[in-house]
Amino acid sequence: MSRRKDLDGGLTHLHQECSIFEVAKRVVDLCAVNGSWSQALSQKLYLPTKLSPDSKDSDVPLIVAIDLQPMAPIEVVIQVQGDINNARTAEMVIRHFDGGKADLVVCDGSPDGCYWAT
Repeated sequence: MSRRKDLDGGLTHLHQECSIFEVAKRVVDLCAVNGSWSQALSQKLYLPTKLSPDSKDSDVPLIVAIDLQPMAPIEVVIQVQGDINNARTAEMVIRHFDGGKADLVVCDGSPDGCYWAT
């Protein structure tokens, strides 16, 4: 199984256990440099809503991906290059949400310089 499919499977499993996609309209993906969770979120949240004949613009979820490193573009995902520990980065996310709070925050990152022994 590829890493991208594995990470998508992780989000799918979380949804099956906790219904995380049911209420998510404003989503933040922390430590998002590889983009796999952001891509999965756009496929599971944005595309079904956008393709629904009953959806309104206000129904379309916002997905903000944050990382220190530059990221490859992902359609419909707003990308912020910044430190998740910095207040300015948080302010940028809040502006994208027009002052609202996130409904869902996901993170599959680890601190820079942290290496796990296997």
